[in-house]
Amino acid sequence: MATVLTALIGVAVVCLLGFGLSGRASSWGPTDRDALLHRIERRRDTLLRIVRDIAFERELGLLSEAEFTALRATWQARLDEATRMLGRLRRARLHAVVDGKGGVSSATRRRIEDLVAARKALLAAARVDATGDGCNPAAGVRDTGGGGPAVGPSRHGGGD
Repeated sequence: MATVLTALIGVAVVCLLGFGLSGRASSWGPTDRDALLHRIERRRDTLLRIVRDIAFERELGLLSEAEFTALRATWQARLDEATRMLGRLRRARLHAVVDGKGGVSSATRRRIEDLVAARKALLAAARVDATGDGCNPAAGVRDTGGGGPAVGPSRHGGGD
């Protein structure tokens, strides 16, 4: 009798937590563009709480090992699927941004391009310091040995 009551309590808790999966979106939720990502994140977070609650109920002795194994396998599979779906959606959004189809403003895109250009210049300067020959082929500038830099590639293949 006590096992049946414990199982019913466990099922009721899981059902109540599962209700959050179909609950309405929060009034402070994201825009339509981010609604799918937000829903999947909420679903994953809810499933993670359910899996943790099942483990907690087992520790309290409310679930037998067989009940725990069955419930955990079911909810863990759902959690794994939600995590995979979230990863796919994030990768798709990243590719859309990279391809120029995403929701990035022109100002943000310019800022990103400026950061990339600055990083490339820094790497080119580091290459010059590493070789020690004073030649920066990426910038087309070479050290002339005291008379200031000369612009253009060296005719001799190195620093003068």
